[in-house]
Amino acid sequence: MMTFQVRGVSLRLFERAESDVTDEPLSIAPLFEIEWTGSVVWSAAYALAEVLAARQGEIPRLVIDLGSGTGVAGLFAACLAPSSSTAVLLTDRDELLPILERNARENGGKIGGALIKVAPLVWDEASAVEQARSFIKFARERDADSDLGLLVLASDCLNGIYGESHALMLARTINKLLVSSNLALGNSRTALVSQTRRGDKAERMFLDVCADLGLVVKNIDWNASSDADDVTPFDSKSINDCTIDVWEISAAHTLHWPRVR
Repeated sequence: MMTFQVRGVSLRLFERAESDVTDEPLSIAPLFEIEWTGSVVWSAAYALAEVLAARQGEIPRLVIDLGSGTGVAGLFAACLAPSSSTAVLLTDRDELLPILERNARENGGKIGGALIKVAPLVWDEASAVEQARSFIKFARERDADSDLGLLVLASDCLNGIYGESHALMLARTINKLLVSSNLALGNSRTALVSQTRRGDKAERMFLDVCADLGLVVKNIDWNASSDADDVTPFDSKSINDCTIDVWEISAAHTLHWPRVR
């Protein structure tokens, strides 16, 4: 188990390399298989957490974490959520759900009244919208607010070893969640994507597809100066010698970074 801490907010997270999360004999996936890469907390998660912490109080009532892996991004957002009616959906492939469920249980006491749900989600437009619609219905059982808002999260989900189609599917899934008119979320929809620069085609393809889809991408200075005493002392753009980007993504007609009233 590892402790993930940024600006005084901490999570205790199981990583598959350390623990048998299913209480069955431990089986380590081959190096760089999705089951392995998806069960480790990577450096980009710290940069995304910095952005979320800097905007504490502005997290909307609905958060969907794509490629959650250990659940670090979605669980961190849940800890910061200003509303007890916030609902967070942690999603990944079926084989990674046990570690997500265990980490959600492990950190449940730190999340207050936020609703956490774990579910499989394949990166394609139809599946994403269907899963989002089901989750929104679930979330509205706690909060009938007409404008929940939506924040989509993704941390270190791009890697050339997965193939170029991986980047294409992620961009299309984010786009569908942000622009789909039948989700009844209002116009306040934003995505935050943190990514380690690996110099492969996946990152460039993702950004190119976002542009082709008409999405607006803004590169955030995630480690801007702060008065907080416990800011993690990272270099401006790097963590553990890795260069990290955080992109804020929105559809051209939507509002950037929804504010909860």
